[in-house]
Amino acid sequence: LTESSNGQLVWKSVRRIISDRQLEFVINKLNTDGAFWPRLMKNQGRHWWCKVDFNKWKDEDDVSLDGDTSQEFDFSKYANCFSVNLTLYTIQSLFIDLMMLNKLLNGYLNEARLSVCRMSRYVGQPSPISHPQLIGVGCVTPGILKTEYAERRAKFWSSVWKHAQANNTNMNSCVVLIPAASVRFCAPDVPHVFRQESNFFYLCGFQEPDSLLLLYGKTEEAHRSVLFVQERSPHKELWEGSLAGCDGAKWLTDVDWATVHDDFTKFFEEYLLANGQARSTVMYSVVSGLSAANPCYKKALEIAENLAIYGESALELIHRLRWIKSSAEVELMRKTCLIGCEALAETMRYTRHCRDENVLVAKMDLELRLRGAKQLAYPPVVAGGSRANIIHYLDANQIVEENDLILMDVGCEVGGYVSDITRTWPVSGIFSKPQSILYDLLYDCQCKLIDGIAQRRLVTLREAYLEMMALLSAELQNVGLLSDKLTAQQAYNAVDQICPHHVGHYLGLDVHDTHTVPKDIPFQTGVVITVEPGLYFPSDCVDVPEEFRGIGMRIEDDVLVTSTGVDVLTDRCPKSKNDLQAIRLKIMNENMHTAEKNKKPICSYCKKSIENNEAAFAFDRIYHRDHIICSICKTHLNGGEMCELQDGKIICLNCDKKLKCEACELPLDVRTVYAMGKRWHQECFTCSVCGEPFLDWQYLIYNRKPYCVRHYPYKAASPKY
Repeated sequence: LTESSNGQLVWKSVRRIISDRQLEFVINKLNTDGAFWPRLMKNQGRHWWCKVDFNKWKDEDDVSLDGDTSQEFDFSKYANCFSVNLTLYTIQSLFIDLMMLNKLLNGYLNEARLSVCRMSRYVGQPSPISHPQLIGVGCVTPGILKTEYAERRAKFWSSVWKHAQANNTNMNSCVVLIPAASVRFCAPDVPHVFRQESNFFYLCGFQEPDSLLLLYGKTEEAHRSVLFVQERSPHKELWEGSLAGCDGAKWLTDVDWATVHDDFTKFFEEYLLANGQARSTVMYSVVSGLSAANPCYKKALEIAENLAIYGESALELIHRLRWIKSSAEVELMRKTCLIGCEALAETMRYTRHCRDENVLVAKMDLELRLRGAKQLAYPPVVAGGSRANIIHYLDANQIVEENDLILMDVGCEVGGYVSDITRTWPVSGIFSKPQSILYDLLYDCQCKLIDGIAQRRLVTLREAYLEMMALLSAELQNVGLLSDKLTAQQAYNAVDQICPHHVGHYLGLDVHDTHTVPKDIPFQTGVVITVEPGLYFPSDCVDVPEEFRGIGMRIEDDVLVTSTGVDVLTDRCPKSKNDLQAIRLKIMNENMHTAEKNKKPICSYCKKSIENNEAAFAFDRIYHRDHIICSICKTHLNGGEMCELQDGKIICLNCDKKLKCEACELPLDVRTVYAMGKRWHQECFTCSVCGEPFLDWQYLIYNRKPYCVRHYPYKAASPKY
């Protein structure tokens, strides 16, 4: 390292001395002459000078740098300049305690140590250095700053301390254990996808398995935080990827200090035994099923038991903090809900091309990842027809019939925060009459519930649930699906069978978030809930007319409670009956040009324009309502009463049953295939030479006859042979 006469460094050399170790800047105000001169210190007392040029600010009227501290030095307006001068080679690699520097410049301190850490390697999770497109400067996870995580720890510590003081008169110290999740395996050496325990994640944002966050202190105002992490191992990192190590964990999360698992036992025992604290130390823990097997936590329980210290749970305390979202959390909730809405809308469009439940799961997963989500929030429910009556149907192994409804309950994860959306729509693009009756009823119920929450008539989840039961009871009686002679209790019991789940739940880092927060506590600004009424009539339900049996539906939206009402975070996902029928026709396109919006659609039957109130949809085409008719018997049709032929013609179900196979002339059944403009039994549509049925629809046509690939007459069909 060389140094010029005026103290400026050769920056190329500065880059070489910065490593993964922590450095310290020492700024001594008493030793300055004019401009301030910070001194860059390395190990063993060797010093190098690093100039921070404040001289260019001397022209400012309100700035005095020559000892006059009568006026406050407003450092905020110069923060960016300071960062640029100090970190000339890369702004993102250094993080400075600006509050400490501000005090120094205003004369409150004569000397300040500003810890600066340069981290150039990957620390096992995205960071501002490795993923600048994802993690902003000063953030631990997407959208959440180190300072916010520190504030969360401080608030949590304060609530724990107050709880401990209220219940322990002889307490003089407190310790809180927050273990991380452990890796779980679905087979030998085959791990499940790892997801961090939400309470641990909320307090530090660290993603490494088997870590442990420990908070300790002797007053409510002051506490220390330490992370116990895995020791870096070349062998482990070869097989499983980079580990943060102590330096990486400290740099990333900004906890007070970090060390390895092996140091936990010694530290914990010494802390509890120091000055006879064992009997006067209160121990709390935040544990879930994901973190109960954490090795450090299990060791802590052994030590505490040997010292006759019995811990208490702080789960309810941290859930109360997580229940109300900060502004940064709200933005992440908006983003995850928007991505979920867009991905689900695209999946709805795709159902015209594919009705395989499992493929629709894959389609949804693809669409949300394309938009920036990390993964699905939970295994989605994709249920066609009567399977929608299985509330948590996860098999997704059936083909949805043409005239059925599809219920899809799905969400995605962005920055650790999840969305939860449910929509129900018709495969054919149009609701049948029974489906339409039930959907109108359910849609109106959900809209009234959201309005009630917005108007503060419904201020708890329990009140919203009771309102849902009353609305469904009244509407089901109006359409004749419940007797109007039932008592209030009988009607409640009947609706409880038709909609056996709650109206909603809290939402945040978990799908069923903060489950210890009661459902009868009034909403507060920043709380996110779901509103999800449903109607379920299984195929064997004998209490309703036959046309309603086998229909299941649910509508679910994510709702943010605000100071002025509510914000429906998932309102971008099509929900009304008209929107659902229009989405797969791509009529509901917000980016259409104004001229295109003003064009009137053309009826596919008569080729004339259609007024808005005359339109109806069938099989991705638009018609006048009176022009959806059977092409054979000319009967007017409605939703579930029709099907589509290969040539695009519509026929009623009665005529469809009368159609015969082109080959054997016997009635067609579920094994029907469409080819060459005709209908065949699957086993009757065969190669004209070998007589074998076609596999995977691989056939070729010559002279109006079908051939398999092996027997196709290539030479006769092509002049090239």
